Order: sequence, then C-alpha cells, then structure tokens
Amino acid sequence: MTIWLIVLRALTMSWVPPLIDEFRDEYNRPLPERKSRPAKPVSAASPCKPGMALIDGGTFAARPLRRFCLDTHEVTVGEFHAYVQQLAATDGERLQRQLGHVSASEPIGKERCTWSRRGKAPQRPINCVAIDEAQEFCEFHGKRLPTHVEWKWAARGALAAFKYPGGNHKPTAAWLNMPRAADDRYGEPRDVGSYTPSLSGLHDMAGNVWEWVACTTAEPRCSARGGGFATFAEEELRTAFAGREHAREARSAEVGFRCAAAAATGDAQR
Repeated sequence: MTIWLIVLRALTMSWVPPLIDEFRDEYNRPLPERKSRPAKPVSAASPCKPGMALIDGGTFAARPLRRFCLDTHEVTVGEFHAYVQQLAATDGERLQRQLGHVSASEPIGKERCTWSRRGKAPQRPINCVAIDEAQEFCEFHGKRLPTHVEWKWAARGALAAFKYPGGNHKPTAAWLNMPRAADDRYGEPRDVGSYTPSLSGLHDMAGNVWEWVACTTAEPRCSARGGGFATFAEEELRTAFAGREHAREARSAEVGFRCAAAAATGDAQR
C-alpha cells in the first residue's frame, strides 16, 4: 500500500496545470481572414477601362447584382485638374471658383482642400467637391458614381463578406489613413495608393477621404461612405455602416469620390 501511495503522489506532483494566460491568448487569437478571389489581371480583353477593377456580381440583400467596374483609387486632384482644363472656358472658370472651398457647416476648413496643391501633390484625392460635380466628372469619362449597394459589395470583398473594407481585423493607422492619436485629428489626405490594396485591387476604400455614392436629383441629402483621414470611430469604417449624410450642395474636405461603370460585354468596351 505504501508503494502505491508513493507512485500516486509522484504522478500527481508531476502534472502542472497550464497557465491561465495560455487559455486567454487562445481565446483572443484573431480569426483567420476570409479569403476572396484575387483580382483579375488587366488585359487587352478586360471588360473594364484602364485604372478600374472588375468586381464580380452575386446576390446581395436578396437582390441580384451584376458585375461592374470600379476605379482602383479615388479620383486625384491631378485627374480633376486635367478634367477642368478640358471643359469650356466658362464652365472651367465657374468650377474653379468653387473648388477649394468648404461649406460653412463643415468642421474642417478649406486649408485641407487638395485643389490648392494640384501643382505640388497631384496624387492626393480631390475633395471639397459637391456630389453633382463628382457625377459630372464621372459622366465626362463615360462612367458614373457607384450605387451604395455596389460600393458596399466591393468594400466587403463581394462573397468574402469582410467586416471592414479589405479584411476582418480592426482597422489601424498602419494600413489606412486614419488618425494615429488624438493630436493627429484633422491630419490630411495622403497620395492614393499609399497603402496595400484589397484583394479586389482597390485602394483606400476605408480612410483617406469619404466617397460619394449615387444620389437621385430629388434627394436633398446624399451619402458618403468609407471614412476618412479624420475618422476616429471604428464603426464608421465598417462595410455595414450606412454612411454620413451631407446636403446635396455640400463641399467637405473629408469627402472625395471614385467612379464606377458597367462591365463591357463581348469585345466592345464603353
């Protein structure tokens, strides 16, 4: 009996329970990313114009969604400047008088408008543009503003259904242009393409500048999505966030845009 007691005590003393931190680390370990299909390489037969990514369609919110094309980055101040120069003199002069100004209700002043830097920083996203002017730019190039459904579908990685544009992990200033600290609020937009694109090939769907989505002419207020360089609230960066509303004529240093287009069918491209 004594021998058995000695053996039993030796066995029990050799077992050490795992540290509680091991369980805690396992519990807090981030979930693996849900992978979406890689972006399709651009070729001569691409159904999208250069500088656009093909977004596959699917069923979203119980509605079928056709594939479409979306700009890989936000429209830059350099691209908008070239557009203004191509307008008739009277239209170009009228537009230039408005660019670089913000609405009185906007919290960020005109010093953050990128139009004034068109000569020095042409790759910054254009901002301080009213939604109708954004729509006119897109139409001039044979495109349009994306609908809110299209924007959300592209941001969530289509069938991947990401929580944030480009992934499931909580966004940080390391991978998008958002404030790094309290004293960094109202920083400024950065050059488009400064951060790694999503698996769909899209840059800055979260952060940098909010982006206008299509709005009917009858609506007095229109939405922008994606968050911007002054966005602290994590929930505003989620793909499910409904967006911020602005008056139709509003000009904000926080808001820019990108264009969308229908994917061409057959050999013809629009």
